[in-house]
Amino acid sequence: MQPQKNQRVFWIFYIAALFLLLGAITASFTKRQYWSGTARTIARQMQRQNDIKEQRESSPQVIAAAEIDVQQLSRKAAWWGRLSVVAFVLAILSYGIARRHYEKQRWVGVPVIVLFVFYIFVEVLLL
Repeated sequence: MQPQKNQRVFWIFYIAALFLLLGAITASFTKRQYWSGTARTIARQMQRQNDIKEQRESSPQVIAAAEIDVQQLSRKAAWWGRLSVVAFVLAILSYGIARRHYEKQRWVGVPVIVLFVFYIFVEVLLL
């Protein structure tokens, strides 16, 4: 009876770790989009200020981007970044619990390790 219970606990936490890692990676990419949107908005706001100094007309895209609130974009990016880190930490804990109830499934750790490495690649190397 005990080995079957250990199997079930293992699979629950293992699958939870996989989904949490996928969520962390998705949140990381979303964070990157908000940060790049913030950078583009700041650049267009600077372009708008230069156009005003030079007394010429800005394009409609530059005018629209100059009106976007940069603080709101950066708050959203920071929120997605925190969500990504929390999901990553929960995935590590979940995988640790799954490893504790590890029976003889040696191959199942490979997808989790690959997702761990991919998350670190996205967070660190794609700055």
